[in-house]
Amino acid sequence: MKKWIWFAAFALSAIKSNAQEQEYRRCHTDEMHEQMLASDNDYGLRRALIQNAARIFMAEGLHVKKENQAASIQFVVPVVFHIIHDYGAENISKDQVLDAVRLINESFQKKSADTGDVIPAFQSIFANCEIEFRLAQIDPNGNCHDGITRTKSTQTYSAGDGVKSLVNWPSYKYLNIWVVANIGSGAAGYAYYPGASPSVDGIVIRHDYSASIGTAPGSTYNARALSHEIGHYLDLPHTWGSTNQPGVASNCNIDDGIFDTPNTLGVSNFSCNTTQVTCGSLDNVQNYMDYGSCPKMFTEGQKDRMHTTLYTSRDYLVSIANNVDTGTDDGYVAPPCAPVADFSDRKKFVCANVPVQFKDLSWKGTPDTWSWSFPGAIPSASNDTNPVVVYPNPGTYDVSLTVTNIDGSTTLLRANHVVVSSNPANFNVPYSEGFENMSSFPGTGNEWTVNNTPGTSPWALTGLASYTGTNSIYINNFTNTPTGSVDEFITPSFDLSNVTNANLTFQLAFARKLSASVDSLKVFVSKDCGASWSLRYNKNGTSLITNTSLFPSQAFFPQVADWRMETVNIASPTYNNQPNIKFLFRYYQSAGNNIFIDDLNLSGTLGMNEVFTDKLNLHLYPNPSNEFFYLSFDLPKHSPTKIDLMDISGKHLSEITSGNMESGEHLVKIDKSVSAGMYLIRITTDEGTAFKRVVITK
Repeated sequence: MKKWIWFAAFALSAIKSNAQEQEYRRCHTDEMHEQMLASDNDYGLRRALIQNAARIFMAEGLHVKKENQAASIQFVVPVVFHIIHDYGAENISKDQVLDAVRLINESFQKKSADTGDVIPAFQSIFANCEIEFRLAQIDPNGNCHDGITRTKSTQTYSAGDGVKSLVNWPSYKYLNIWVVANIGSGAAGYAYYPGASPSVDGIVIRHDYSASIGTAPGSTYNARALSHEIGHYLDLPHTWGSTNQPGVASNCNIDDGIFDTPNTLGVSNFSCNTTQVTCGSLDNVQNYMDYGSCPKMFTEGQKDRMHTTLYTSRDYLVSIANNVDTGTDDGYVAPPCAPVADFSDRKKFVCANVPVQFKDLSWKGTPDTWSWSFPGAIPSASNDTNPVVVYPNPGTYDVSLTVTNIDGSTTLLRANHVVVSSNPANFNVPYSEGFENMSSFPGTGNEWTVNNTPGTSPWALTGLASYTGTNSIYINNFTNTPTGSVDEFITPSFDLSNVTNANLTFQLAFARKLSASVDSLKVFVSKDCGASWSLRYNKNGTSLITNTSLFPSQAFFPQVADWRMETVNIASPTYNNQPNIKFLFRYYQSAGNNIFIDDLNLSGTLGMNEVFTDKLNLHLYPNPSNEFFYLSFDLPKHSPTKIDLMDISGKHLSEITSGNMESGEHLVKIDKSVSAGMYLIRITTDEGTAFKRVVITK
């Protein structure tokens, strides 16, 4: 039987610079703008009204406002960062968020360290936009906050507007910024121009395009991508116009509507050629709204456009009343907020007696104290921020954390959070699983681990298709497993300490719904009880399918010819002769139909470890036996010793004895407790493991 664990990953589509191996991604604002025009009939009308009001204001009112300006900061924008994460790298630190805020303020206030690098031709129109962005200190309900929310969701791996339904503060009061692992379109980020529906208004951006520290690579382009997206949010198009196609010859026939940005084709290769001339004049390749790799400036004309937006369509956002309501007004002193207890929800797989570290991920308020509880571990409690404990006995254990500061405390309990495996493992080679002895999947009281994408069809036992026997396991992709779902299962641990040339085989059946299917199946191997994994099998797209027909309107159930045997080769010293090996199967859904797995078989060359057997002077008699038998052996020194009975497939049946034994000769009587057949007796000491075969007769 198996237990499956969910873990998601995302595919990277990169555009590489010829000058350096830096990954560059474009923004996706224009495509989202066009999609909204097509799907929201009122959006086009709202955009027309906003643009008309902006033209009138720029012509008749902006100059009056500019004459009356006295402060160095004209507008304060309340900001909230929504971190959408699955406890991966995308769950960026508060320090990284603060760095992102620092960078956008430097961009919009002409304070970046490299402002002097703007070429002389554009220094005269290089604008201080006089806009400041501040993290909100009061949430929509009037409660204390630090302007950063954290929401666990697998949508982070292929994000779009759907993440905004997870958490969304009123867009007329806050600039919402959703930070994600990956955007479905492959973009770095995208925003909506003023006029978008409140349910989607704001910015979505990848974590590695947010700031210059933490998960961000530190390049100028990545660090200032958020400034580019805020430009769109404040109604700035790309410098070549409202398309996402820089470098196209026809761009000289359109314009961005800003009076002082030169007409340009735009930078199409993420270069930084400050002498570039494309439409009869020098291009402003250092502009934040181009795709050059060296963004450094907004122009005075762009400043006027953004100010017009903040005086008209986004006026309440920067009003004094809203600054007060959001805790972003000058002089506001935020009280301490109670922390929200958090640590990763991914199960920890560890070997017995191997140290394991826990990391505090609490947020909102900064804790003053931490109180961890670790039933079954040593120590069983800790007040450290990131404690290290050891679990001496195999089993599954809960973990809880309570965090406290002057404003309050919260507690988080994660049940069955730690899975501890014996080392060496309880299962041996050869091993087979055909799912014939299950009444449900994954069942209970076994060492398989299962989890699936929430809200989708789970991995399940089925009697409707099999390679042998009557049962197999499958995912019902046909009815309720949307694209982007990720499902895994983890096998029990296997003792390969006396095995070479090991291989895992399994029977696979899979078909597509659509020709565009890029489903994939990966198999990983762990030699440390599941604490870390290495990829050993990977098939996707057409290489994964076993039936080439498409099944767009009916569920796929395989016939005999639809099955194919797959092999996971682990015949290497890395995995052979290791005492604890696990396998992780990870399936990614993308327009696929049902997928089936049957007949897992782990095989290899089993050595009986004659050297260690001879050292123990190990004997078993009578053999065959129909009643009882004796196991005799000599221990060269005092040692913890364990004796097990297992079937010939390596499956553990019972523990005969376990404990510390003195040096010298030992004789253990073993009563018949199983039906007739061939079995293995395993003896394990701190020096090694040895086996003896025994035949039980009727």
